[in-house]
Amino acid sequence: MDLVIEQPRPRTTLRRLIVLAGGTAMLAAAVVTADGLRPAEPKAGPKVASTMVPVLAVAPTLVPTFASQLTLAPSGLVTDAPASQAAAPSAPPTPGPTPKPIKVPTDRVATRVAVGALGIDLPVMRQATPYPACGVAMYIVELDQPGVGPTGVTYLYAHAQTGSFLPLLKTSLVNDGAAMLGMLVDVYTGDSLRFSYRIDEVRRHVTDMSAAFAWDGPESLWLQTSEGQGAAVPKLQVVATLVGQSTVDDAAAHPAPHPVTC
Repeated sequence: MDLVIEQPRPRTTLRRLIVLAGGTAMLAAAVVTADGLRPAEPKAGPKVASTMVPVLAVAPTLVPTFASQLTLAPSGLVTDAPASQAAAPSAPPTPGPTPKPIKVPTDRVATRVAVGALGIDLPVMRQATPYPACGVAMYIVELDQPGVGPTGVTYLYAHAQTGSFLPLLKTSLVNDGAAMLGMLVDVYTGDSLRFSYRIDEVRRHVTDMSAAFAWDGPESLWLQTSEGQGAAVPKLQVVATLVGQSTVDDAAAHPAPHPVTC
């Protein structure tokens, strides 16, 4: 692998803050999709700078957090090119309609993640310690919670250990994880909803989180775990698209998390 909103934060600024180990690394891995194997295409870099700069928790998952909250191992920083280098538009853009923000309940926080076909079923929580805990999955605070609408990204991570996300890693080692394509992933939330996602991509040997922060596709879920020991990079990412939503009882949506110090 392998930090864990009060209320989902707008990503007009936060999702553009990208951090990665070692500077401006790009996705050098092959990406397995439902259409077959294709080279990973680099995503556009961030466009907005901010005083709130996330950094990567290098052990064991690429996890950004606020530097003011946690002191973690050193890592590279990706920022925008200076404003002076940006090309000025030849004419002001034509203003379009302002999209209406989607109101998300304050208790809309991921609480459980399950991949039935792989035997994965974990409580989800916000990372509470500098080193990610074992026995639970955690979510990236700087991204979204389920149900925010198009371009939304829910990003969960856990250790590649027995009882956690190890089945993701093991399956990815065979035919680049093609067996995971089409599998369903269920994410439960604190307001007793279940969001179902279909796995569309398996991204191996990932060296940064830029693709997730720059995502501009349909609402998606990203699962991340380690491909090596400790702080090793690269990582494994599994990308799934939202395909359904349903109501569940409170017990199903609120498993008691029991984080363990690794």
